[in-house]
Amino acid sequence: FDANTGGIMDSAFSEGFSDIMSLIMTGSSKLGQGFKLPNFEPVRELEDDKVYPDDQGESHHEGLIIASTFWDLFEELQEQGLQKQAALDVLANYAFKMIFTASTYLDVYNAVLVIDDDDDDPNNLSPNYCLLNRVFTKHGLTEFDSKCQREV
Repeated sequence: FDANTGGIMDSAFSEGFSDIMSLIMTGSSKLGQGFKLPNFEPVRELEDDKVYPDDQGESHHEGLIIASTFWDLFEELQEQGLQKQAALDVLANYAFKMIFTASTYLDVYNAVLVIDDDDDDPNNLSPNYCLLNRVFTKHGLTEFDSKCQREV
């Protein structure tokens, strides 16, 4: 998928994007279970929160910053009342569009805000703005917006 869309040049974003695709396909935070690891252990686990810039480094590890962000987003969407498949569909919509608009995982927050916009009016917030802001802030990928204070 990555190669057929022009390829992601940022290796951490590429790794994180593949983890997000696995999440969308399986609905699980446990990636690559049974792949060359004993006891059916996952290769990577998205439930473990990774935060920018603390978890920068090797691309597989650093990619978990954006992947664990999407896991938290998936959980939050379900807490907001979406069924599992509907929450996965929201993630898929974000992911399949952000690959064309974000160059690094540090660009994903702004890309997802544009994708989430439902009325082309930059003077109001997108439907999931505060949810997105809260989740991306938790992972160090944006600053908390005080407009969302009443939702915390």
